[in-house]
Amino acid sequence: MGLGAVVGVCPATAATLAPQRVSDPSFTIAVIPDTQRETKTAGDPRISHRNRWLIDHREDLDLRFAAQVGDLTDWGWLVPAQLTRASSAFRLFEDAGVPYSIAVGNHDTRTVGIGGSAYVYGPDCLARFSPGMCRSPVLLRHTEEINDVFDTGRFGNVRGAFEAGKIDNVYSTFRAEGYSWLVLDLEIWPRQEVVAWANRVVKDHPDANVVVNTHAYLTGKGAIDSNAHNGVTSARELWEQLISRHENIWLVTCGHAGRAATRVDRGVNGNKVVTLLTTMHKTATNTNPVRLVQLDPRAGVMRTRLVGPMNDQQFPHHSATVEGLHFVR
Repeated sequence: MGLGAVVGVCPATAATLAPQRVSDPSFTIAVIPDTQRETKTAGDPRISHRNRWLIDHREDLDLRFAAQVGDLTDWGWLVPAQLTRASSAFRLFEDAGVPYSIAVGNHDTRTVGIGGSAYVYGPDCLARFSPGMCRSPVLLRHTEEINDVFDTGRFGNVRGAFEAGKIDNVYSTFRAEGYSWLVLDLEIWPRQEVVAWANRVVKDHPDANVVVNTHAYLTGKGAIDSNAHNGVTSARELWEQLISRHENIWLVTCGHAGRAATRVDRGVNGNKVVTLLTTMHKTATNTNPVRLVQLDPRAGVMRTRLVGPMNDQQFPHHSATVEGLHFVR
């Protein structure tokens, strides 16, 4: 169950940003990285441009779903304009009928204050909250502000939630190329009761091919994180208690740390599990990267590449092909 080799690396060129489809048994899932810096300033076009580009090339890509990996805003709970900008950008998907979901990141909770530091160390935490609440493990589960703006109805294809009326832990389904697919969004460093719920969801959908979308999972170097942040489930524990146990979980998408990475592990049933880290906010300041995950389920092949639609920027060293994937139907 250790780190496996990426099967191949596929350079991309500007001409292949959105290739014209011929007769092709594949389809695409878009993975949208941390957008926190794209929502900070009024007039920043990057977040809306990316979503509009995906919609414009929906047929070329055969786009079926878009998963955002969290840190949608920098501190939208304190600066509502950031959430307003994000809301307008994702309304584009809704108007076009493209299903999507958002994994709640730490910047989408009350743990992060203006300037990016832990809110508990800011001057107004105790002025705003009681001493019992002004603790990072407590603030981490306060997501009222993002839930006031986004709800499960906006996502389009949500079929269930851990907590009614909250997007923190939900699952969505769709059909593509004759197969069933399930995207499971989990809160950052999930509570044990959330892990138990997620196991039930996957077990109850044995014929669905599952994508786990959660904000923090890999380190910047591409390792599964063993740090139990805020005293709750580490990524390593999430791997052991959920992801590795089910033969129909084949992909994990995440952000939070580093830049980008592709990792392949094997679950306890011998199935390959691909993890795609797509953070990018510290290095892609003049464009708006998006990861395109192209799947050919009959051939058991996944191809992924990162492109920057704003200026046709390519990131060929983050392209990869993984073969030998097993999809259920």
